[in-house]
Amino acid sequence: MTKKSLKVDRYLYEVLRQKGPEEFTTTELRDRYIKSLLVSDLNASFVRKYIYKQILRLEKIGVVQRKPGSTGKGSKFVFHDPSGRLHIRSVESPFAPGEQSKAEAIHHSPVTPVSTLLDELKEQIKLYQVELMASVGEAEEYMRLCRRYPPLKERLERQHREARDRSSKLLGQVRAVEAVLKGFSGPQA
Repeated sequence: MTKKSLKVDRYLYEVLRQKGPEEFTTTELRDRYIKSLLVSDLNASFVRKYIYKQILRLEKIGVVQRKPGSTGKGSKFVFHDPSGRLHIRSVESPFAPGEQSKAEAIHHSPVTPVSTLLDELKEQIKLYQVELMASVGEAEEYMRLCRRYPPLKERLERQHREARDRSSKLLGQVRAVEAVLKGFSGPQA
């Protein structure tokens, strides 16, 4: 039986392997990633978004696992080395010296193609929906715990309220992106 193949940014994979089973956030990973590239003039926010998209891709196939209860900005992840079950194919980083000009050309061009914009919005809405489901589940669990263990109710109410507020905010974000997407799918003037 042949192993499935996985394409991974070679710098990102090396940073993940060095991290091992230690927990990390996308911001921590971004900092190590930039350091490994030996390039100083990168847009840290853009690199973090790139890292986050890669982490979500790796999370879907089980190479990276989100720590339970970890949602939103500060989410903690753990790397599980897939080399025993997947064939790793290194690809060059779009930020590596020599490749950087390609990344800059793509992401600093004055006009972003509508298809790219729509793809990014669709990806963003998926992220919001996942976080929304996690927040709703968290709020529901706090309510269940309050009913099951009444003595804990006072302690859990604040956490329930925070989870509910996060859910409301995420729902607003989902609706905003959906409205933008709906505007693109409607008749164009």
